[in-house]
Amino acid sequence: MSKIPSVKLPTYNEYEKFLRNKGTSKIYKDVNHYLKKYNSFLSLANVMPCCVYLLDNQTRNYLFMSKHCKEMLGYTSHEILKGGQALMVPRFHPDDLKTLSDKQYIRYLEFTRSLPVEELKNSRFSLNYRIKRKDGVYIHLLQQYIVLETDEKGNPLLEMGVCIDITAHKSDNKIVFAISRYDEKKGSTTVLSDSFVEVGSGISKRENEVLKHLLQGSNSKQVAAKLMISPFTVNAHRRNLLAKTNSKNTVELINYAICNGLI
Repeated sequence: MSKIPSVKLPTYNEYEKFLRNKGTSKIYKDVNHYLKKYNSFLSLANVMPCCVYLLDNQTRNYLFMSKHCKEMLGYTSHEILKGGQALMVPRFHPDDLKTLSDKQYIRYLEFTRSLPVEELKNSRFSLNYRIKRKDGVYIHLLQQYIVLETDEKGNPLLEMGVCIDITAHKSDNKIVFAISRYDEKKGSTTVLSDSFVEVGSGISKRENEVLKHLLQGSNSKQVAAKLMISPFTVNAHRRNLLAKTNSKNTVELINYAICNGLI
């Protein structure tokens, strides 16, 4: 991957404001052009319980939404096309939304801005999160997408993707963001895979350091020596970790940490 300039990258909300304040909008080709060019997405939607979308980041509107969205989210395609992201983003689980906006989206922009546009179009992105259906029930979604159009600086403007309900296959709330690159000779290879700590746990930086050493099999005395703090302080952190994760003992704490990506 090309060297990334050391500049502060925007969160999702900051990026949205940036696009809104640019003043000029890029004109896209007709929607049918993209649907025809990437007809494999629609073919997938016709045979699997998933929904296909075309999202304009400039306006936060969906230019296309397949009919299966109602089976999965409870909203009709007409409702989502009319409401756009103003309707859907507030449906994200608040913990996941904060992680996606403040952490995942920055990683996403780091990557998109580091590549030439043509190379970027051979990249595939995927992430999972919780979203509330129209009936108020949270489900786990896997979202996989590609970038179709960017501005002159490589900022993603138009995305096309597919969302799949993976609730039956998820036993934790860990968010995983992955990027793969397609090559005609080598096929698809993963170039980045990040998991994010559940923000709702409220675990501090120091507590997370203690937890990592516990996961490696260290006892309180060994953790204290490694972190150059007293064993009494380590034990205090352990008690806080047990309380914050609702764990009865260290075994349950370690299981919680593994299932929720606190490593």
